[in-house]
Amino acid sequence: MKPRLAALGLALLLAAPLVAETPSPDRFESLGIPVRVGGLILRFDPNQPDRGIEVIGKPSSTEEYLWQFDLGKDGKLYACTYPQAKLVSFDPKTGAMADLGRMHPTEMYARSLAVGPNGKVYVGIGTEKGDLVVFDPATKEHRSLIPPGLRGSAGWKTVGVSRRSDGNVYAEFGTNLTRLDDETVARVAAAPERPPMKLRDGRGSLPGKAPAPVPFHRPPMDPAQAEPGRAGGRLAQRSQRAHLS
Repeated sequence: MKPRLAALGLALLLAAPLVAETPSPDRFESLGIPVRVGGLILRFDPNQPDRGIEVIGKPSSTEEYLWQFDLGKDGKLYACTYPQAKLVSFDPKTGAMADLGRMHPTEMYARSLAVGPNGKVYVGIGTEKGDLVVFDPATKEHRSLIPPGLRGSAGWKTVGVSRRSDGNVYAEFGTNLTRLDDETVARVAAAPERPPMKLRDGRGSLPGKAPAPVPFHRPPMDPAQAEPGRAGGRLAQRSQRAHLS
């Protein structure tokens, strides 16, 4: 038996306790899965499977999608969003969520995200005026990194970022491939492969292979969220209709 998460349209966070050493790609105890509309963060602890999938909350009242997740050097989970191209965060130690604001003044999609070895968060923006943005968790400030000579080049309308097996973050837009050294953008001819997602115990994430089913538990919603016509109300109605199959 399993919940119809697709019907709920939620972003899923599968998280064991995230209070361990400095995170890196091969030491994840969490797996972020952006799944369409909802903008919620859920949690599943494999060490306590009987608790099922828990709803943590909605980090931004304006956002409907949480596209991608990455774990910061500060232990917080960061996610990029739609429709206001925001960055949001969740602190597993305290349960605190934060709306860190728009990463672009007019674009709707903050579509990809990766944390660099320096702890800064890099965000790929699209889909009309592509941008590459860096967010510094220490100062809470962000700025564009696309060099003037590359802005407006072929394929620049959407920028994609990813952390590769060498630990560095790379940005792609059209035929342009760049490596991000702190806040310096360097064009490169090739990049290492993306590392496989792994849990701390060594288990990997297999695309297309369904995980073992777990129960779904949702706490009562705040009355304001359940108001008909509001995003929270629609989600509440969907969650009430969802059933275990």
